[in-house]
Amino acid sequence: MLINNQFNFIIKIGDCEFKSVSKPFDLSIHINPNDQNKQVNAFNLPRAVKQTFQCGNFIADVSQGGSINCDQISLWPHANGTHTECVGHVTSQKITIEQALQAIGGVIFVPALIISIEPQPIHLTQDLYPAIHQNEELVISKQLIETAIINATFQFSQSIISSIKAIIIRTLPNDDSKKNRIYQNNNAPYFTPAATSYLRNNHFSFQHILVDLPSLDRESDEGLLAAHHSFWGFEKGTIPNIDSISRTVTELCYIHNNIEDGFYFLNLQIAPFEMDAAPSRPIVWKIDKIDNIENTQ
Repeated sequence: MLINNQFNFIIKIGDCEFKSVSKPFDLSIHINPNDQNKQVNAFNLPRAVKQTFQCGNFIADVSQGGSINCDQISLWPHANGTHTECVGHVTSQKITIEQALQAIGGVIFVPALIISIEPQPIHLTQDLYPAIHQNEELVISKQLIETAIINATFQFSQSIISSIKAIIIRTLPNDDSKKNRIYQNNNAPYFTPAATSYLRNNHFSFQHILVDLPSLDRESDEGLLAAHHSFWGFEKGTIPNIDSISRTVTELCYIHNNIEDGFYFLNLQIAPFEMDAAPSRPIVWKIDKIDNIENTQ
């Protein structure tokens, strides 16, 4: 979604100066509790619903004679729309997304890279997946990601590369049906552990992954969540360190086709819920110019 307000800004990070005169784009899939047919949904979880408050003769609905509108919303953040999750999603420790935000300074406003990838059958890759799967299932492999990142950044200096903290991955084909698609019992494309390990450990060392899929992992993976663990960098059953806590995963985004691959600034807005995940709204601005401050002095 294109946001009509235009922002001009210059941001300095290290030796780089980033300039934008672009209008921002909203990458979130909005949650519409008024119409369940216009909701994305995953994992056989209930849809988001609303219920109007009523007490005795009072009803909180102006259309029904009330003085105000006041509704209760029931939702499952992991299944009902764009959401951001932290390592607490897969740990016995009740780590919350708010704790993750505090570990990185309280706000996510960072340089980000948008790339597009067409998943390929897993039997055509060199990657392994630890859960039972079929050879024709579509995956995002380490090689696909590595090639896309190299093609997108080969002209960047090392100082620019080191500044990029988030990667936004659009899967192909891509269309508006992703905004109300039902991801249930159909094994949407997923990441191999080698792919998410590469995103964590390559020279970018991304802190934040944003994807247009319901999960990094296979829909049914015997409870392993291997790609999640690989990105957060800890073994199942162990205690995550501060580096793991400071990394986030955002799922069920929608990156419209009119948003070009390339270099952006990301403002990842997250609802202040003390939970492992919360609804979120990623906003991106195209970076129009990058100057190396060292070279201009």
